[in-house]
Amino acid sequence: MRKELAVPMGGATTMDTTLPIMTKFGGSEVALIAFVHGFVLTALVPFVVPFILQL
Repeated sequence: MRKELAVPMGGATTMDTTLPIMTKFGGSEVALIAFVHGFVLTALVPFVVPFILQL
């Protein structure tokens, strides 16, 4: 089973709150993927939320 499949379930918390869990069970490669995933989601929020509110 591929360990990186658990990353999307954490959402934006994979950058900070759940990063230690990802590192423990997935290793350093999954931790890097999780950090980048969380960072991208966090960076997108200021742009996506106002767009959704305008709909």
